[in-house]
Amino acid sequence: MIKKTLLLSIILTLCAQLTYAQELRASLSHYSTDEGLSSNAISDIIQDKYGYTWISTWNGLCRFDGYNFYNYPTGNRSGIPFLHNRILNITADPEGNIWMRMYDGRIFVLNRKRDMITNVFKGAKDPDEFKTEHAIKVSSSGYAYAIIKGKGVYSMKLLDNKIVTKPMVLTKQTIHCIAIDKSENLWYGSDHGLIEQDHATGKVK
Repeated sequence: MIKKTLLLSIILTLCAQLTYAQELRASLSHYSTDEGLSSNAISDIIQDKYGYTWISTWNGLCRFDGYNFYNYPTGNRSGIPFLHNRILNITADPEGNIWMRMYDGRIFVLNRKRDMITNVFKGAKDPDEFKTEHAIKVSSSGYAYAIIKGKGVYSMKLLDNKIVTKPMVLTKQTIHCIAIDKSENLWYGSDHGLIEQDHATGKVK
């Protein structure tokens, strides 16, 4: 019994020392506009599958590779109509494209193949009316979904450098939130409860 107790004490001591050693290896780095960040006002941070860290700020979009920042021009500097300086939320799809909800509610996407930012609803009638008050959701197959104010839910996807958008036909419901399950079916929180929709057929269950 004494041997077992002694052995347990040694194991616990070694585990504690190992944990302490691991804690000592942690480091803290501070980055600001002095290191190249476009703004110190940060609204969102994500990491894509390639290891890049993406930072949305009140002065544009930043990409960080662990060493250097690359800042994408926004606002008047970009030359892109309606592209606000302030970004509220960002999310990455499986191809590494970055979907952005701007401060004014418009949706833009950074096409990683072309490294270019585009208004998602640029080709729509009255594109400036397509705005959202909610974060964008992305499925594992690369579809992005947004609740467009006064218009319902839209799916969005980059296909061959072209943005394809489609309204998700629903009964007249006011949608407040979206979730995507492992089968990629959509779940909506509405004024009338929970709604499930098949992502392929659009059928409401």
